[in-house]
Amino acid sequence: MGMKRVFRKCKHSTLVNTSGPYAVVAARIRAAETSRCPECEAARALGHESCFVPLWGDEKHAIEADHIRRRVLQQACVLVKCAPEDELPLYDRLIRKIRTLSDAEWWLDHRDDALVYLAHTIQPGLY
Repeated sequence: MGMKRVFRKCKHSTLVNTSGPYAVVAARIRAAETSRCPECEAARALGHESCFVPLWGDEKHAIEADHIRRRVLQQACVLVKCAPEDELPLYDRLIRKIRTLSDAEWWLDHRDDALVYLAHTIQPGLY
């Protein structure tokens, strides 16, 4: 089973299965290129323009960094549910920072401490 990296309409990438007849594979690629990723569709439905800014850096690193970034965003969203009312604006800034940090190398360097590091840049002791 082969896979091909394709960029979606929102500039995020996805892997498309290239196994099967040409017509089927071409349809899969065309469908991926003309659609947005699920995160961007959800953000668009909520009134946000896009969920993440595209990552820059080596293609292999960008794929791995994107997984890290999405995991960190999920962790931050869990924390928001438990956050006190007066700290919600700080968590909004944290989520905005996660979505806009576009350096793939930074995400790889901070794969284990990204959430803590970003929270401390917003306000020491936030997380």
